[in-house]
Amino acid sequence: VPVVEDLDSIKAKPDIIHGQHNLEAAAAVLNFPGVPAVFFCHGWTFWVDAPPVLPRVKMYVAVDETCLDRLVCESGVPPARTRLIFNSVDLERFGRREPLPAAPRRALVFSNFANKFTHAHVIRVACERAGIAVSVVGSAAGTATDTPESVLREYDLVFAKGRSALEALAVGAAVILCDMTGSGPLVTAAEFERLRRLNFGIRALQAPLTAEAIAAQLARFDASDAAEVSRRVRATAGLEGMLDQVLSLYEEVINEHARSE
Repeated sequence: VPVVEDLDSIKAKPDIIHGQHNLEAAAAVLNFPGVPAVFFCHGWTFWVDAPPVLPRVKMYVAVDETCLDRLVCESGVPPARTRLIFNSVDLERFGRREPLPAAPRRALVFSNFANKFTHAHVIRVACERAGIAVSVVGSAAGTATDTPESVLREYDLVFAKGRSALEALAVGAAVILCDMTGSGPLVTAAEFERLRRLNFGIRALQAPLTAEAIAAQLARFDASDAAEVSRRVRATAGLEGMLDQVLSLYEEVINEHARSE
């Protein structure tokens, strides 16, 4: 796969443009006249995730229901021009850990925004009261890693959101949704489908960011339920299945564009 910084260096005309972030997507559409595009929205708040409404952007894809609402309700994209394709996990890379203990011993705050000035401090207070050791991995704490699949296997409990939460669930850790914007529930089998449709993200973080709220979720830890959640993730959220959906969408858009020419 060629990787370039200057679109003019691409001499072959692509069949389709897969855009993410509006300025880059618009630049690619303008650089390749006559080529159809799809735009993927991954975020609710950042301006770069606002869709570029251009005639050759034939389909807009949201990774969860929150982003879908942004496309339709905030940006006016016609619902017929949208798709919902959830995030996925490379299951070969993020392999299963050994079974969880009856009670968590080690917890990980897995976020690029976590440090003592955001949500890591509150989590540490709640976990220390419960006798659980806490580590923080992420850029804000100066502990970013290129091998999260190895790090996640070392922890019984992970505090994360979004794709980070999904990766931790795939490995087999219990996950409590949390970020600097708020705290959420422990991901259980009963709530898995609802939380998955929210991408384990901002709309699931409705509880206050307090040690008491975190402690209430710590008390819900259930090793067997966490194993069932992990099984469901590995059965439904693999990378191959997501790629099949994306490739099918490419074909649909290319064919539609050819008929309209």
